[in-house]
Amino acid sequence: MKRRTSRAAITAAALAPILFWSFPESVGAQPAAGAPPAGAAPARPGGGQREPNIPVYTFKPNDISYKAPMKPVYHIADIIAAHKGQTDWEQPVVKDQWFFIQYISMGPGKKTPISMQGDTSIAFIINSGRVRFTFKNFPAIEAGEDGMVSIPARVPYSIETISDTPSIRFEVRNVVAGTLFPVADNATPPVAPPGYTTVKVDCNCMLGSVKDMKPNYFDYGGWAKANPTVVRASIPPKGTANFFMDDNLFINTSRSVTGVPLPPPSVIGHFHTGQAEWWYVLEGNMATRIEGQGDVYGNHGDIIYSPQGAYHQTIMLGKPSTRTPAGKTGVMDSAIALVPPGSGD
Repeated sequence: MKRRTSRAAITAAALAPILFWSFPESVGAQPAAGAPPAGAAPARPGGGQREPNIPVYTFKPNDISYKAPMKPVYHIADIIAAHKGQTDWEQPVVKDQWFFIQYISMGPGKKTPISMQGDTSIAFIINSGRVRFTFKNFPAIEAGEDGMVSIPARVPYSIETISDTPSIRFEVRNVVAGTLFPVADNATPPVAPPGYTTVKVDCNCMLGSVKDMKPNYFDYGGWAKANPTVVRASIPPKGTANFFMDDNLFINTSRSVTGVPLPPPSVIGHFHTGQAEWWYVLEGNMATRIEGQGDVYGNHGDIIYSPQGAYHQTIMLGKPSTRTPAGKTGVMDSAIALVPPGSGD
């Protein structure tokens, strides 16, 4: 996965925390203060330097085509135009073996039923408008454009549009996630999606096992406006550029403040055998060179998707620009950024 980003800060993901260290993947990212000098091997998460590449054989997929609803890029402007005249709509953009991702619009004053994810977290990036996340045991979160929110499993929540215009959110959930609606909070049973039936059951939800897990929020848009020349955000609680990470999802923020030109055609990046990768353009604009697709461009609020096994290289074009490298946890530290022999990437 290589990073090159766009908009007032991409993140993902989205959306789990974000690991920034192990991605050598973006053209145009600048080293933070105290980082090793140019040409030095990147530091590993546990300290020390990244080990050099070694030659290996692997099995690269022959089929790197896109399966609906995935495609190289979804432009938010085109999605909005396709739903002209509607305030409430859903636009699926990813449904692969790992994630189900949608853009969701909700009119002013509208509110979702109270629900929770059974075993996996869920993450959001607010594209436009303003929303309020309400919880039973945690303070409410109000988030506007480019606000990032993650909610752990078994934490009941509701989302309400509090702006005078519709809110649009980018919602990332595990593809096998089970959504639960507490009967005590839902007088009317929820309507099941196509292919499913709403049933009433008892849940041994083991809420005590997640009592220390809390929702997280970061106002990336506000931070980016206040820090136009700062390369790396300091996202709580760890103070890194990593927004979220659990066993199923990571969402990072990767920013360039200078922008870079497109590299020569010989630069094709790397691929992964274990997952696809996607980037939400959180700020500015970016390009991703994807095998079989050429240079794919995204602007603020767009999502770019590279299939499993496809070479890809991200290019951070904007001044500044931010993307959210995101995907299935494990790829960052599992020797699966595979590059052409002798490329030195």
